Amino acid sequence: MRTQVWWTRAFPLSLLLGLGACAQRPAGPPAFPPLPVQLQVVTLQPLQEVTDYIGRLESRKSVVLKPKQEGQVTAIAVQPGQGVKAGATLVQLEPDRQQAVVTNSQALVAANQANVQTARQT
Repeated sequence: MRTQVWWTRAFPLSLLLGLGACAQRPAGPPAFPPLPVQLQVVTLQPLQEVTDYIGRLESRKSVVLKPKQEGQVTAIAVQPGQGVKAGATLVQLEPDRQQAVVTNSQALVAANQANVQTARQT
């Protein structure tokens, strides 16, 4: 019986010692020293609310521009988004090409008139 009494007392004691040894944490890196801080006094101020949004605007009305004549654009008379009236000048084309077309047309009219005069005389 003595062996049984000794065993019943030794087992819980060894169990507690074993668990106590497991509970010890291994030594890790040393803790950092505390950082210095600066204190500020809180004051009451009005808050300005600002909100930024990212988006895309699209006009309800749009227009497709088609030129009546070909030519190199030399000046744009309006700004994007600016309202314009019907018949207003939007762009100016290079005048040299337009002048050549006018001169050619005038020469064709003169030649046709000469042909008509010749046909009447004969």
